[in-house]
Amino acid sequence: MKKNLLSISIILLANFPSLSIAGIQIDNNKFIYIENANNRKIEIKNTSDQEYIIKSSVKQINNDNKEESPFIISPPLFKLNANETFFLDVIKIDDIEVKDKESLYKINIKSIPIVNNEIKDNNILHVSLNLIYNLIYRPDTLDKKHHEMYKDIVFIKDKKGKLRIANPTPYYITLTQVESNNTAFINKKKALSPFSHYDTGIEINNNDLINYSVKNEHDVIINYPSKEIVHEK
Repeated sequence: MKKNLLSISIILLANFPSLSIAGIQIDNNKFIYIENANNRKIEIKNTSDQEYIIKSSVKQINNDNKEESPFIISPPLFKLNANETFFLDVIKIDDIEVKDKESLYKINIKSIPIVNNEIKDNNILHVSLNLIYNLIYRPDTLDKKHHEMYKDIVFIKDKKGKLRIANPTPYYITLTQVESNNTAFINKKKALSPFSHYDTGIEINNNDLINYSVKNEHDVIINYPSKEIVHEK
């Protein structure tokens, strides 16, 4: 009697600098594309004895496919052999009108195991993974000062006495810790979009100093000097 081959597709948002699942390893969890670059390479490794079909694309942030992405990935489809390393190229093919801030896109990398004739009649769990990564497009005029962005974060005590975190910069910023006097104002990583703010909903004392840390574009966590609170007018 022929046994069944069970096929499952799993979608994962990559949260680690090097994500390795079922033998597929990507060299980062987010990628920065500078405006005048020819491309942005992504290193993909197969650390297993299994062969995979790799299908990749770049989508708009809302993933509704109403607008075509200004990026392509080359090659969009290929076979990744066992224990092989390969480099994908993210290439900009159209102009991006937004020049005063960073723009966010999503990279989708789907890995599909190749089932050979020797095992296809066995009872096997066949898992396809769709890994999703952030692609941040940075206009060239912003690249010169991006290393200074983290110190510009503002901590505001609003009129209700609660803490608001403001990102007045044109960059995406990922906070890993915000605390004061043993009170944690975020309980996990918090990404702030350009020119945005986040209301924590947590009360704060008048004279508290805020300690905070961020994760930079190289996935290194940096602790910054304590900052004073600004009172909302």
